[in-house]
Amino acid sequence: MLEGRATGPVLVPSVGADAASFLMDVADLIPGWAHDDQGEYIRIKFPALGVQIVISNEALTPESKGSSSYSVQCI
Repeated sequence: MLEGRATGPVLVPSVGADAASFLMDVADLIPGWAHDDQGEYIRIKFPALGVQIVISNEALTPESKGSSSYSVQCI
């Protein structure tokens, strides 16, 4: 993210990881960000860096198993 590069979805093996803990950690490290928690996904924007992170709680693996994922996108 800090290098200004985007990623595709990155799967996280555990389903239902605690995103609230992640958001609290980020708030302590990087000022000036905003997040939108919709339940099935969370969008976190870092306007000063020109990037956003989208965390999906309803992703599927290539084998169609439930998973979580995240992607980094330029805004």
